[in-house]
Amino acid sequence: MAAPTARLHMKAIEQRDAGHFLPWTEIKDGSPDEHLRQLAQRLIPQDELDGHWAGSTTSIGTHRPVRPLVDAAERGVLSAIRFVLSGLG
Repeated sequence: MAAPTARLHMKAIEQRDAGHFLPWTEIKDGSPDEHLRQLAQRLIPQDELDGHWAGSTTSIGTHRPVRPLVDAAERGVLSAIRFVLSGLG
């Protein structure tokens, strides 16, 4: 959970300081952020991640809200914790 969230946070700070903003799914050169996608794939089911990654098209561009991605990653972490703890009983 911390790794994807930290990566998104650092990207936001870098973009703010540079004065330009890219979708959170892209790196500075505009190509897809594959490292972030690989991190997220460990926590979020592929079909759900695809929906967050693609976003939804609006009149002003593609909308990719970050909060649902963070929530989905959190659910993945909690599920893994429950799985580990259930094996300890």
